[in-house]
Amino acid sequence: MTALIYPNESADTGHAKKWRKWLKADKIDRFIKVISDLAEDNPGKKDDILKALNYFIKNRDRMLYATFRKKGYFVGSGVVEAGCKTVVGKRAKQSGMFWHVKGAQNVLSTRCAVLGNIFDDYWKQRKVA
Repeated sequence: MTALIYPNESADTGHAKKWRKWLKADKIDRFIKVISDLAEDNPGKKDDILKALNYFIKNRDRMLYATFRKKGYFVGSGVVEAGCKTVVGKRAKQSGMFWHVKGAQNVLSTRCAVLGNIFDDYWKQRKVA
């Protein structure tokens, strides 16, 4: 976004740095308002700015980082990536393994139930043919 509006600024300084602070502090509405105003001030780039801004508008409720951190939630992708590596990689991506979608889904659902300590409840609801 910064490169579009302020092409001579570094992504680590200036407006980008300030805007990141706003986003980390749940000031997404302030960010959206400022960028909307900047779009109006840059008629030649307005469509591109609004297109980029639309991502923030659509995902506003997912960008309440301070709120999520206060509740103890993770806001980065590292935890999800590590979970995928643990759940999927260690069970379904070993050397020589090939899966059909249905078989992989069954194995991974069972693995998630075991790792999530809900195996008994999962198995009770599972249809056994």
